[in-house]
Amino acid sequence: MITPNIIYIQDLDANEFHWFDGHTMQFNSLEIIASKLSQQELIIILAGNQVYLSKVDMPNVALSQLQKAAPFALEEELAEDIETLHFAYGPIIKNQPVPVAAINKKFLSTCLSRLKEYGFIVQGCYLAPLILPITENSYSCAILENQAIVKVDSYNGFSVPIEQLQIFIELHLQTNNAVPQSIHYYDFNTVSKPLTMLAGIPVQYTQKNITEFLPMLAQQITESRCGINLMQTEFRAANKFNFTKKAWMIAGTAFAAWLIVIMLINIVSYIYYNHQQNKLEQQINAIYMQIFPDATAIVSPKIRVERELQNYQQAGSDGGFLTLLEKIGPILTNTNDITIKNLTYQNQQMMLSVQTNSFQTLQQFSNTLNSTGFIIQQTNAGNKGKFVVATLSITLPSGTL
Repeated sequence: MITPNIIYIQDLDANEFHWFDGHTMQFNSLEIIASKLSQQELIIILAGNQVYLSKVDMPNVALSQLQKAAPFALEEELAEDIETLHFAYGPIIKNQPVPVAAINKKFLSTCLSRLKEYGFIVQGCYLAPLILPITENSYSCAILENQAIVKVDSYNGFSVPIEQLQIFIELHLQTNNAVPQSIHYYDFNTVSKPLTMLAGIPVQYTQKNITEFLPMLAQQITESRCGINLMQTEFRAANKFNFTKKAWMIAGTAFAAWLIVIMLINIVSYIYYNHQQNKLEQQINAIYMQIFPDATAIVSPKIRVERELQNYQQAGSDGGFLTLLEKIGPILTNTNDITIKNLTYQNQQMMLSVQTNSFQTLQQFSNTLNSTGFIIQQTNAGNKGKFVVATLSITLPSGTL
């Protein structure tokens, strides 16, 4: 585990705080700390005087049930109303009491909000008494400035002013059947006098520089010996892993949606173009049968039509069509309300399928063609909805082509 950035809070109203950047411990204002840290993620360590530590005998319940029942089980021990407190829990181990930490909600919320104002991202909030190193059958005690921080076991400890240390240890011994063989006493105050006994218990005294305090706690945290993380339930930290996981989930969802859209587009395109292809094939087949009415099967339409066109070009047989078209063109241009629906040419004969508004207009069109010298035969004349439709067979007299 990477050594974390740490800020130590004993008094939230203080102007300056002890902090550790993974290399050195310093003492600065939050503004200066924010300017010096290259990464804004950090861990809070509280002195412990703001927190009440206890245990509840609910070893075999689910966490959700524990969260509902534990506050009421501790209600008589607490000096504050349980509605004003935030509860955090240690591990639930079968047949063992569950460690509980209670802290004022407003204090924790204010603490986190103040750090957020300076851009800090808090990844965890731990208690100094529970982070101190400890050995079996002993207590640990750290003296920092005017505060004594005591660890009794992995999930029990307290923080009091130095002058109250002996009283609190004596009170604790009265309620604890197991008496420690010694107290590991870490003195981070250079002006203190070495101790040999405390509350009748032998003291293993170690003098340390104040700059060693947070590095010692950081080492414990990297080894996952940090007790209870107060940032649970409503105060749970949205750590980097969750952000990264969420980002990948969003990206994965977007990619999946993109794939689905592409697949749907391809499917729709396939259906559409397949339909258009079938429609086009039907039109090609119809034209083919018009060009080759005696054909019994449709074989290589493109090749046969191209070959037929080449034959026409070589034989000059398209002269009749062009002559007819040249003569009919001006008449069609000057005739209103006549719509050509289909035009075919075969065997020197042009077939026009026309649509007009009335039989009178159709007759006028036929008369105009007749007067120009065309031979006109009208078939299949009739009504189609509000229109009149008919098929006109147009030829020129022999010898005029």
